[in-house]
Amino acid sequence: RLTHQVLAEGELVVLYPDGMFAPAGGRFPLDLLADRDVIGVAATGPIGDVLTRAARERGLAFRETVSVQTFFIAARLAQLEGGVTVVDEFTARAWAAPGFRWLPTDPPLRFTISWTALEERQPSRVARLFLRTLENTLVESRRQP
Repeated sequence: RLTHQVLAEGELVVLYPDGMFAPAGGRFPLDLLADRDVIGVAATGPIGDVLTRAARERGLAFRETVSVQTFFIAARLAQLEGGVTVVDEFTARAWAAPGFRWLPTDPPLRFTISWTALEERQPSRVARLFLRTLENTLVESRRQP
């Protein structure tokens, strides 16, 4: 007997140095990552599984030259080393920097951010405040240029 609420929906994006790829349109074809060196993100849970499943379905293989534990570290490492990584759109927005760009994947790889609790143990007042703040922050991050 669980209850849950979706806070936001998001997409995976490819973060890369300007000029490394020349994708046409507003999306990054996953096929462009075939046989490329990519900074991988291990143990990212359900969001990482979205990319793994999409790559497997397309028979797509890329080389994980290094594997890190979080999208945050992957994005920063990509910037420091001039590399390529696949991260969530919120991390990409937070790490926006000159000389780098990000595009949502083609096909779109979507995920949800939600919370779950037991029906008889709803989140505390402080937890509800945190969840509201998180939801507002996610919404606001999309309004930034």
